[in-house]
Amino acid sequence: MVNMAWQLVGILVLVTAAQATVMVQTSNGPLRGEKRGNYYAFEGIPYAKAPLGNLRFAPSQVNDEQWDDPKNATHPGPLCLQWSHFVHEDDRSVGEEDCLFMNIYTHSLEGSEVLPTIFFIHGGAFMFGQGDFWQPDHLLKTRLVLVTFNYRLGPLGFLSTEDDVIPGNFGLKDQVTALKWVHENIANFGGHSNNITLVGFSAGSASVQLHYLSPMSRGLFRNGIGHSGSALNPWVFAENSAEKAKMIASSVGCPVTSSKEMLKCLRESSARDIVRAVGQLFDYLYNPMSPLGVVVEQQTKKNPKPFLIEHPYTLMERGKFYRVPLLLSANEAEGLYPGAEFISEPSYLEEINKNWNTLLPSILDYRTSLRTDDKRRDEISTMIRKRYLGKRAVNSRSFKDLILIISNRFYFAGIVASVKLMQPHIPVYLYYDTYKTKHALGEVLGKTTKNYGCAHGEDVTLIFKTILRDEIPYTKEELMVADRFVRMYEQWARESVAKFGNYDIPLSNEQEMVRFLEVNYPKSELRWRKQLSDEEFWNQIDFDDGIPVSVQQVKDEL
Repeated sequence: MVNMAWQLVGILVLVTAAQATVMVQTSNGPLRGEKRGNYYAFEGIPYAKAPLGNLRFAPSQVNDEQWDDPKNATHPGPLCLQWSHFVHEDDRSVGEEDCLFMNIYTHSLEGSEVLPTIFFIHGGAFMFGQGDFWQPDHLLKTRLVLVTFNYRLGPLGFLSTEDDVIPGNFGLKDQVTALKWVHENIANFGGHSNNITLVGFSAGSASVQLHYLSPMSRGLFRNGIGHSGSALNPWVFAENSAEKAKMIASSVGCPVTSSKEMLKCLRESSARDIVRAVGQLFDYLYNPMSPLGVVVEQQTKKNPKPFLIEHPYTLMERGKFYRVPLLLSANEAEGLYPGAEFISEPSYLEEINKNWNTLLPSILDYRTSLRTDDKRRDEISTMIRKRYLGKRAVNSRSFKDLILIISNRFYFAGIVASVKLMQPHIPVYLYYDTYKTKHALGEVLGKTTKNYGCAHGEDVTLIFKTILRDEIPYTKEELMVADRFVRMYEQWARESVAKFGNYDIPLSNEQEMVRFLEVNYPKSELRWRKQLSDEEFWNQIDFDDGIPVSVQQVKDEL
């Protein structure tokens, strides 16, 4: 039993010469955090049981461990075991399997003020990333609570035999488990359990939409923000998951004829070897960037609570989702992830130009959806090249066109489609960021200082401080823009009001047009267009990835 004194005294502050140590009671027991400037930090909180043994390839369970002595919560837990895009060695595996830890940052511990909570889901193509990469220093200039956390990635989070033995979506189920822990405990950190804003970036943004669609998440959040990702983006859903599971199992010496025997063997195998086996699923550099991802599950006695039982397009089209407000965003040069890597070495663009029809299906993630139809793949690849490049070569001069191709295929088409499908049922707002920062993901991946536009994640790296800017300080102007984004979060979390500075972010309530705020500094512009970019072209291509093609045709390209 938890010490009764802790039940009566939820918070204790011990001030030393160096810092303030803060104690908070949770349903598990007391946690020891610390005061950092104007906020309190609690890091490395074990929100779920360790996903080891029989909990590997199984839904996570809320941590029910009890402790009496204060548990240290001043350092983040290890990142989840993953095959990282940002490790440039033969063995890209980093992290630990026991990784389901959470970080909470807050202003209010005394109960004098109950604050809205931002529940942030990190990105990384469902393959890599970690919660503590995103730091609270900018966001907590406002009166909010921030939660970041890890969830299982790659094969440990998304392996599926497409049956009820290894149904998949374990990383998404971890997110639900984290939400449940927060819902039960956030009041002890000054948060309001019924005022949780679900926020995500990239794969985290796709996750936000998936939580709208999943019955597992109902009632656990009040509204959502999705940056640069949609459940309808092609890298979200994994094709041929059962085949990939067999490939990985075979690589570590496990049987593949029986899902039960495969599961038994995989649970006894080295987790790191399982993650290392993912390397064979990449065809060119780190592409396709998300070979393992979300699947539709079977609802059976063995899998009574699936995360997703129908394709997101079907659920959105039918209005079968949680009906709370949603704020979405897209950036001008989204395709710089993953495309910036292609300019980091001169040989990469040369290879893409020379082997266009071979490499483009992997870069744009339609090789596996059209794996048995070489002719159709080649036709699509040729059509895309004709529209964007004509007879020009792929090189540094045409690089922006390649980025536009990736932006449309990987981001714009799916984001706009989800806006149009969801807005008849809930308030959906959209902004389009064109504000170019001094240094962000494009510069890191591309090893360049050339301006190719506002890249994937540039707004998010203003809202959250990251190590990307440790050696390159934010400019005064960037901090002013960051402040506008942070105020946007606060207004949305408190009132579901969508504003950037003095500008209203418009409600996207017109099926035939796209309404959005084009964000920049010092001036932003309200836009109302037929397309955000070039969705009509992409919507009429049948990639066979579960999303119906548009009845509209781009005649010159067919």
